[in-house]
Amino acid sequence: MLYAQRTRKEYTQFMQVIAENYPDAIKIKMVQNNLNTHNTSSFYEHLPADEAKSLADRFEFHHIPKSASWLTIRGKQHPFLMNKH
Repeated sequence: MLYAQRTRKEYTQFMQVIAENYPDAIKIKMVQNNLNTHNTSSFYEHLPADEAKSLADRFEFHHIPKSASWLTIRGKQHPFLMNKH
Protein backbone atom coordinates (compact mmCIF):
# COMPACT_ATOMS: atom_id res chain seq x y z
CA MET A 1 0.00 0.00 0.00
CA LEU A 2 1.33 3.38 -0.94
CA TYR A 3 -0.05 6.63 0.33
CA ALA A 4 0.62 10.15 -0.88
CA GLN A 5 1.29 11.24 2.69
CA ARG A 6 2.12 9.52 5.95
CA THR A 7 -0.77 10.58 8.14
CA ARG A 8 -2.09 8.97 11.33
CA LYS A 9 -5.22 7.91 9.46
CA GLU A 10 -3.20 6.19 6.73
CA TYR A 11 -1.00 4.50 9.33
CA THR A 12 -4.10 3.19 11.12
CA GLN A 13 -5.57 1.89 7.87
CA PHE A 14 -2.28 0.23 6.95
CA MET A 15 -2.01 -1.48 10.32
CA GLN A 16 -5.61 -2.72 10.02
CA VAL A 17 -4.72 -4.34 6.70
CA ILE A 18 -1.63 -5.96 8.24
CA ALA A 19 -3.71 -7.32 11.13
CA GLU A 20 -6.37 -8.62 8.72
CA ASN A 21 -3.71 -10.46 6.71
CA TYR A 22 -2.50 -12.35 9.80
CA PRO A 23 -5.73 -13.33 11.58
CA ASP A 24 -4.16 -16.27 13.42
CA ALA A 25 -1.12 -14.39 14.73
CA ILE A 26 -1.06 -13.85 18.46
CA LYS A 27 1.42 -10.95 18.12
CA ILE A 28 2.66 -9.31 14.96
CA LYS A 29 6.19 -7.94 15.35
CA MET A 30 6.60 -4.62 13.57
CA VAL A 31 9.98 -3.00 12.98
CA GLN A 32 9.46 0.61 12.01
CA ASN A 33 11.07 4.01 12.08
CA ASN A 34 10.32 6.70 14.63
CA LEU A 35 7.96 8.78 12.50
CA ASN A 36 5.57 10.66 14.77
CA THR A 37 2.55 8.85 13.29
CA HIS A 38 3.99 5.40 14.05
CA ASN A 39 2.39 4.76 17.42
CA THR A 40 -0.86 3.45 18.82
CA SER A 41 -2.20 6.92 19.58
CA SER A 42 -2.95 7.06 15.85
CA PHE A 43 -5.38 4.18 16.31
CA TYR A 44 -7.24 5.99 19.09
CA GLU A 45 -7.62 9.11 16.93
CA HIS A 46 -9.37 7.20 14.16
CA LEU A 47 -11.12 4.23 15.75
CA PRO A 48 -13.48 3.66 18.67
CA ALA A 49 -11.46 3.02 21.85
CA ASP A 50 -12.24 -0.71 22.07
CA GLU A 51 -11.31 -1.26 18.42
CA ALA A 52 -8.12 0.80 18.82
CA LYS A 53 -7.09 -1.25 21.85
CA SER A 54 -7.76 -4.53 20.05
CA LEU A 55 -5.65 -3.38 17.12
CA ALA A 56 -2.83 -2.15 19.36
CA ASP A 57 -2.81 -5.43 21.28
CA ARG A 58 -2.13 -7.35 18.05
CA PHE A 59 1.28 -5.73 17.63
CA GLU A 60 4.68 -5.76 19.28
CA PHE A 61 6.54 -2.65 18.14
CA HIS A 62 10.28 -2.28 17.66
CA HIS A 63 11.67 1.06 16.51
CA ILE A 64 14.94 1.52 14.71
CA PRO A 65 17.26 4.07 16.34
CA LYS A 66 16.81 7.62 15.15
CA SER A 67 20.47 7.69 14.14
CA ALA A 68 19.98 4.70 11.85
CA SER A 69 18.21 4.45 8.55
CA TRP A 70 17.14 1.48 6.46
CA LEU A 71 19.80 2.37 3.91
CA THR A 72 22.51 2.44 6.57
CA ILE A 73 21.41 -0.92 7.97
CA ARG A 74 21.14 -2.43 4.48
CA GLY A 75 24.54 -1.05 3.52
CA LYS A 76 26.14 -2.72 6.52
CA GLN A 77 24.47 -6.05 5.74
CA HIS A 78 25.30 -6.07 2.03
CA PRO A 79 28.99 -7.14 2.24
CA PHE A 80 28.10 -9.86 4.72
CA LEU A 81 25.33 -11.20 2.54
CA MET A 82 27.46 -11.10 -0.61
CA ASN A 83 30.29 -13.13 1.00
CA LYS A 84 27.99 -15.87 2.25
CA HIS A 85 27.96 -18.92 -0.02
